[in-house]
Amino acid sequence: MLYPIFKVLMRFAFRCYFRNFEIFGLENIPKKGPVLFLCNHPCSFTEPMLLACFQPRILNFLVRGDIFENKLLKPILESTHQIPIYRARDGFENLRKNKSTFDRVYQKLISHESVLIFPESTTQCVRYLRPLQKGAAHMALGTVKDHCMDNLLVIPCGVNFNNVLKSGQDFQIHIGKAININSWLIKQADTVDLPSELTKLFTEEMNKVVLSVPSTISPELYNELSVLTFKRSDSQQVRQEKHLQLVNGIQLHPEIISDLTNYSGKKLNTEATEFFASYTVPEKIKVATKILVQLFMGISSLLVFGLPLYYIKIFTNRFIKAKEYKPPIRILFSITIILFLLIFIFTINILQFGFLLSSIIILGLLISLYSALRFLYSYPLLKYLFSHPKEKSDLIKLKNLILSKINK
Repeated sequence: MLYPIFKVLMRFAFRCYFRNFEIFGLENIPKKGPVLFLCNHPCSFTEPMLLACFQPRILNFLVRGDIFENKLLKPILESTHQIPIYRARDGFENLRKNKSTFDRVYQKLISHESVLIFPESTTQCVRYLRPLQKGAAHMALGTVKDHCMDNLLVIPCGVNFNNVLKSGQDFQIHIGKAININSWLIKQADTVDLPSELTKLFTEEMNKVVLSVPSTISPELYNELSVLTFKRSDSQQVRQEKHLQLVNGIQLHPEIISDLTNYSGKKLNTEATEFFASYTVPEKIKVATKILVQLFMGISSLLVFGLPLYYIKIFTNRFIKAKEYKPPIRILFSITIILFLLIFIFTINILQFGFLLSSIIILGLLISLYSALRFLYSYPLLKYLFSHPKEKSDLIKLKNLILSKINK
């Protein structure tokens, strides 16, 4: 019961927190049959919520077992299809409980349901894929060999954030091609260490969907250059190829960063400078009009929700120490306070205006909130609406210089 309600709420919350998102490879997910999803894990429970919201299958999640010890959370966790799994740090007694966890997973897969697992084992806010543990391989092999599930598919997923710690940024979900575990098993020799080899295969496939930015490259620099490299029309394969080309180009030509900073200063905004270089004056006026309309439509929600959302941002930044937990906690607190205020407003208005008109007011506030956030995410473009022609020609030269180095 709670799963579909949470899905609707979180879809709206994510559309508000993030500016743009793209999902590639949905056609790789079968409508029926047992599926084990693998996903990278940079931001706590953000990735499972995103995958639950923006792909068609109902997911069963493997989550940290210690949070099930909270008596208030446990019924919510269970009603949203979450299954506890324990780590060595949770103690030997808890580790023994993993047998029942694996049994539950097998039963879900036997029932042709889908299960999401994070093979990196822990969450860490980085832009690259970390080494995979063997748990996913053991789970897949146990399902096929011990439970005769010849049709089990394993699907790698990559959730790629520009900067998940800041609202108004972008994310992409890349869904890879399904791996038929039984077909892979048939090709293996008797002497092969199956868990190790399968983990290697999972790593190879995960590297195709996680757009890893090595720790030696500044994520901010990568984001700025990706604006010059990627197009919204790029397919999944083209985007992956351009990503590798961009990473290699930055590593081979570290002077690119000085090329950018010499033009834009230390605070880069390639998207904004690209805006005034590539848009015609009528296109700029159209964008500016859209942004101002969003401001006009969003004023009422800024008055109602502005201060509470601002203080939630301050609270999470100050008191949530682990950065992996800042975004999801901020999102959950925000959606909670918004719901509380909407219920309060609805209750007050229904006494005076009736159910229908009160419902229209609530719907108007939600539309207003979405418009206000669109304005906040887009208004930096306004100062680039009109710029000196020389700046435009300088940017075009810079763009051509950088792309020539990246594409070598």
